[in-house]
Amino acid sequence: MNEFILIDHKKKSILKSSQLEEFFTSFQLPHHPISEASCPLCNLDLANERIHYNRKGILILDTKDKKGHKERIMVITKKHGVRHSGELLNEAIIRLISIGKKIFDTDFALLSDKYSSARYHWHIVSSDLDEGAKDYQQIMETPLVLITSEGVRPLEEL
Repeated sequence: MNEFILIDHKKKSILKSSQLEEFFTSFQLPHHPISEASCPLCNLDLANERIHYNRKGILILDTKDKKGHKERIMVITKKHGVRHSGELLNEAIIRLISIGKKIFDTDFALLSDKYSSARYHWHIVSSDLDEGAKDYQQIMETPLVLITSEGVRPLEEL
């Protein structure tokens, strides 16, 4: 899959796979640094987490708050901060998409961290687009990358 659907304020466009890392990191760079001691993602109790992937400097796990979704997962870097190698971040995104395709039984989104409660630690939350979920309106106001079961469909069909 070389192209993805980018939705930003209901405007749809195509995002090339080579642009994914830059897209997600661009939302995280402006955050003010916080210490590892106060970072919720650095202080997860992994023994009590549902982990889907744990290798190569990244973790993919369930989010603490499902916000009304059946499934809601995220990928995080094991190292605190928002500046990491492009290779690591691209691997994180590709793994999140791959695992998301196994977990979600419908189209799902990779969300930018516009409304994130965990700032200054590189991560991406992935969620279905359930209109009944508590955060549905917030998701619709969040720049996101849509992953469809059929791959990329023409924009006018979405």
